[in-house]
Amino acid sequence: MINRTIGIDLAIRGDHVAQIHDDGRPVGRPIRFRHDTGSLDAFMAQATTGLRTGDTVLAVMASPSWNPPG
Repeated sequence: MINRTIGIDLAIRGDHVAQIHDDGRPVGRPIRFRHDTGSLDAFMAQATTGLRTGDTVLAVMASPSWNPPG
């Protein structure tokens, strides 16, 4: 069973960047994508490659302009 985490940095301008981690280890290079059908389809194909029934996926998104309270 794979526990996949996908960290996604959301950009206001330009490409968003995601990094896949399986069981805490980085998988491949960071993935750049945009908000268009072809780019999102390619991102989803990479994000789900190798997953089987019962595997888990957690997507964590953060904006570079976000400032935590405190």
